[in-house]
Amino acid sequence: MFKIKLLLSVLLLLVSASVGQSGQLNSADILDMYQEAMEKSLLLRKKCAHKEEIKQKDIEKYEASEGYKTEVYTSTSERTYLRDSNRIDCRNEFEVIELNTKNKYQHLRNEECGFTAYNLLGESSPFITAYKKNPRGFELRSLDTAGAAFEGYITGDSYKFLWEVLKGEKDLRLRDEIEEIDGHKTYVLEAKTNHGHYTLWIDPNCGFNLRRCIVHRKDNDLIDGEPLNKPPKQPSSPLYGRKRFPVIEHIFKLDSVKIKNFDGLFLPVEGIVTLNQKFSNGGEYNRQHSYKRFDIDLDPDFSKFEKAFVLDVPDGTRVYYRDMPDTGVLYTWQDGEVVPDTDDIVIEEIDKTTKQIMENGDVPLKLGSVKETENTDDEPNVVGNTQADVADSQPEILSETNIPSFYILIPIGLLIVAVIGWKVFGRLKT
Repeated sequence: MFKIKLLLSVLLLLVSASVGQSGQLNSADILDMYQEAMEKSLLLRKKCAHKEEIKQKDIEKYEASEGYKTEVYTSTSERTYLRDSNRIDCRNEFEVIELNTKNKYQHLRNEECGFTAYNLLGESSPFITAYKKNPRGFELRSLDTAGAAFEGYITGDSYKFLWEVLKGEKDLRLRDEIEEIDGHKTYVLEAKTNHGHYTLWIDPNCGFNLRRCIVHRKDNDLIDGEPLNKPPKQPSSPLYGRKRFPVIEHIFKLDSVKIKNFDGLFLPVEGIVTLNQKFSNGGEYNRQHSYKRFDIDLDPDFSKFEKAFVLDVPDGTRVYYRDMPDTGVLYTWQDGEVVPDTDDIVIEEIDKTTKQIMENGDVPLKLGSVKETENTDDEPNVVGNTQADVADSQPEILSETNIPSFYILIPIGLLIVAVIGWKVFGRLKT
């Protein structure tokens, strides 16, 4: 690892000597260097640990029945972030000051699946959402808006890095003049794309990291693959939220970035991200993140972290799959794995079976068919006699093709026994 850092350091020193000689570099060159430096940084930090402190202020202005109303929420969160190759463990303690609410989340990603556990402070029942797809998107979500910007991802770019969005853009250009940001000389790249207008201030003396970035979207510019001004989906009822209006302008800004040198590896450790949205009815939404990384360890001993890369939730916690077809199967967390909740399966199947028998007088096909049975009892046909004459006070006597209720209950009983046996076997197996 030390050799790689040394090579990267030498490369950056050689490139930084060209600052002020913008005639030797064009916009594509600068973008390539930014991409190369960022990808090497991500590679070197495949194993790392750090903490993050995020202070954000949300100001939302919207049209309510009493006119314009402004709500201000200030929140803080502190995260412990662990990364080991393809594994991620991010734990976030979150507090909204004005509402006096606290919560705790955990984001866990292994090679196959990602999990987010909510409500881990015990104030309400915890639950888990699971994701099998898009590991990059999961990683960036766990970093939140400001942290993701440090990795080269901007809100609304459909989980694509900046260089992926701007690669090949014909309108990409490098400003002629070197510009200073907070006393640091930077190259300035600009591009007008169908995703909006991008301006990047890149510092070649500090690992080609961003010192500032502004993305301005308006009208039908794309945000997460959809036109910005596309009419939003309205809530199904006033009880579930106020009327939503199209967004006509969206501005993302990363600024006040501080960068630290870790033996030749330059990492942004502090910055401010602001988001501003303007709506067609005159309303606005503003959010500001003040972001700071500390306790950065590029070669951590994960054994020092309690339950590192383990989802810290009790057995029996409900699991919801976000990107799997709705098969009707319910899942819970058991012994570090997602397993079908057979208790709920039993109840659901019994309810379905009972309802079908009561409505139709028939045994469901999936429970198997009952052959014609010779009547050896004198029981009345109370299940199948749905067409009996109401005026007839005597119940209809079963013929050879009628099915006694006793036999109808047999497949139900077998179903219950089979599923309970499956559940017990699964418990013994784990």
